[in-house]
Amino acid sequence: MKNIALAAGTLLLGLFSAQAEIVPIVLTGWNQDVIAENNAGSTPLLETTAATPFGWSFFAQGAPNSSGLTGLPVNGTIQSAFNSAVTFQLQPFTGNNVILNSGTLTLSTPGRYAALSFLSTGTVHTDSAVLNFSDGTSTTLSASVPDWTQNGNVAFHGTGLLVTRGSSWSGFWTGGLSLFEDDFTLSAVDQAKTLDSISINSTSVLMAVSGTNLSTATPEPSTFLLLGTVLTGLGIIRRRKSA
Repeated sequence: MKNIALAAGTLLLGLFSAQAEIVPIVLTGWNQDVIAENNAGSTPLLETTAATPFGWSFFAQGAPNSSGLTGLPVNGTIQSAFNSAVTFQLQPFTGNNVILNSGTLTLSTPGRYAALSFLSTGTVHTDSAVLNFSDGTSTTLSASVPDWTQNGNVAFHGTGLLVTRGSSWSGFWTGGLSLFEDDFTLSAVDQAKTLDSISINSTSVLMAVSGTNLSTATPEPSTFLLLGTVLTGLGIIRRRKSA
């Protein structure tokens, strides 16, 4: 009986994690501005000297001389085309809005997470993310990401048009480019820990992080229905054993 109850609990936890939406995590520590806002004047306005590989910069939809080109959503919200349960939120285009190569992102509100999703792009690269927990332990996640002109776990396609940094609004890249999504389900052990920060080590651009926060996520109605079914079944088994 005890084993059945444990198995049922594990099943429900898994269903809860799978059904929960993956939403943007509020983080601080972004270290470069590589997205030009569309009202930046006669030249792209970026606040730092670094840029994405090959000196390209992203731009917001509606930028000067970009008629017919895609650009990034002005509100910075990206509903993943790879996984509809995932929503990413880009940082404001007026300040630092990515992690370029390496840096540490600190959660504004530390919490327990069942899953994490990362949005990145660039040339062929390997992303490494070290999850730093409040108990002093850490876990490393890693993923290989294709070139931004290739196929993969494409969360957003058609940003594809970049403007050369430091120039006027000209020299747009007319090919399609992609932002890629990497999804991770944390182990049961790590799900029980409080995540404080994420240390990034990459050779390209990390643009956003989202996750399933176990402290705030709400199960779907179907999960409660299944819970009732399981508990009813356990009650029947108990009564039969007592008979």
